[in-house]
Amino acid sequence: MDVILVKHFFSEEIAGQYSIISLAGKMVYFLATLPLIFLITFVSRKEGLGESSRKVFQMTFLSVLILVSVGVFIFGFWGFFTVPFLFGQKALSIVYLLPIYCLAVGIFALSNTIVTYHLAKKQYLFTYVSVGASLVLINLIWFFHNNDIGEVARLFLIVSWIDFAVLGIFHHLENHLSSLRRSWRDFLGIFINELPKTKPEIRTAKRILIFNWRDITHSFAGGAEIYIHQLAKNWIKAGNHVTIFCGNDGKQLRTETIDDINIVRRGGFYMVYFWAFLYYIFRFRGKYDLVIDCENGIPFFTPLYVRKPIFAVLHHVHQNIFFHSLPRPLALIASFLEKDLMPLVYRKIKFITVSQSSKIEMEKLGIGKSGIEIIHNGVDLKQFILGDKSIYPMVLYLGRLRAYKSVDVLIRAFKRVIGKYNEAILVIAGRGDAEKYLKELSDNLGFKKNQIIFKGKVTEKEKIKLLQSAWVLVNPSFMEGWGVVVIEANACGTPVIASNVKGLCDSVRNNESGYLVPYGDIDCFADKIIYVLENSEYRHRLNLEARKWAENFNWENSSKKFLSFIDSDLAKENLLNKE
Repeated sequence: MDVILVKHFFSEEIAGQYSIISLAGKMVYFLATLPLIFLITFVSRKEGLGESSRKVFQMTFLSVLILVSVGVFIFGFWGFFTVPFLFGQKALSIVYLLPIYCLAVGIFALSNTIVTYHLAKKQYLFTYVSVGASLVLINLIWFFHNNDIGEVARLFLIVSWIDFAVLGIFHHLENHLSSLRRSWRDFLGIFINELPKTKPEIRTAKRILIFNWRDITHSFAGGAEIYIHQLAKNWIKAGNHVTIFCGNDGKQLRTETIDDINIVRRGGFYMVYFWAFLYYIFRFRGKYDLVIDCENGIPFFTPLYVRKPIFAVLHHVHQNIFFHSLPRPLALIASFLEKDLMPLVYRKIKFITVSQSSKIEMEKLGIGKSGIEIIHNGVDLKQFILGDKSIYPMVLYLGRLRAYKSVDVLIRAFKRVIGKYNEAILVIAGRGDAEKYLKELSDNLGFKKNQIIFKGKVTEKEKIKLLQSAWVLVNPSFMEGWGVVVIEANACGTPVIASNVKGLCDSVRNNESGYLVPYGDIDCFADKIIYVLENSEYRHRLNLEARKWAENFNWENSSKKFLSFIDSDLAKENLLNKE
């Protein structure tokens, strides 16, 4: 484009001189971009396999940088010799511009490497930036060429530098850019009609809006997400309408229907609370009969802006987890929100929790002064059934890999188990921010190949198969609200060895459905695992007792109890209002 503009504004002689400069630049560009022939193919292959393509980009960019340096050196700084040699003595009049122009072309080639990489990843923002830079260059040449091709070359260099700098910043902030794009779409969603309609099938049905941190499809979904999803699924079977408003991990659709539950995903780790407020004010208000506010460390503070009946769900108090897992300044803020501000804001709100120990801890903090109802987790007894055990001793951990889950305690205990049962294996299923540390710990402890298997996140079908195959499930967590996987394992006839902490002391019946051991006691965990593995008759009794204990829990009963609690409370409120 610069060549066309020069031909338009300058004389034929000067345009001819600029053409020589342009040819030198093209040689730099074509030399530098040779590695780009393979970039899209390799990046597409890596992305298709779900692997990181960062190293492919880094190697390609380094190759282009080396070739740019060679090209600029040969045709730019040595241009006084190479260009006249190639194009004749007439080129001597423009050799003083070759370093500037060749450097501009070289920078443009580096920019094009970034654009091509992100184009292969179907990220088009970088292409738009590059096109924008070209339009800026056209306008600058049009209005500021000053009848001097030297000025044109300098403008090309300036725009190339700016384009490269902007693309480099965007590339460095790649992960944040996707969050910004999602936030912009979330903002537009307030005004665009893309939300599900609320039409209960029967007149007595309820329109229920649930605010939750995540839903079951989230990368780090756990027991809290299973709990609310299973209840919602049963409420819909009873003819109600349910919408879950939750955060998005960036891998899921913004709006989706799962098991007839409408799921609206907005925001991420923290922004979901902000969007919950805005979406309720502008989109949800007046369309739902009640709101269920699920507190997962940070409350939604719905009593400040919701005027419909509110019921709060709190699986467990997070005070110890805050100081166990967060930097102290953040832990202090989170602790204040839950310990001081939440009891004040929610003082008139009824609470639901999942265990007696959680209820006691809530009462100590002054949470739930209007009443706390215990509604246990359930289990699908038709899916989670007895199955064939593994032929080799298999120890299982299934859940999120977070620091407070203390999976490192299990790995250290398993080192002792291996000393007794060399053929035993430990399967760790789940993902989380502690995964890298746990893998490094396993390597440092000298486990042989396949003695510890990290399965990552598993499907529901794979989870059931693992729970059926395991000889024992271990939950060494620092704290749980209940531990839904405990009952799921029991339903599959698998006993559980767990920390004797709040929540788990409710879901595990000591010496019947499993064992409770002191939190963090590596030797005690190892001893109990070994005892279960080596005593087949005792293990068989635990298998039967575990299944019998699990049969006390099912989602249908839990969902009915929750709705009955809501109905009873609403009836009392209506009676008081009439009086």
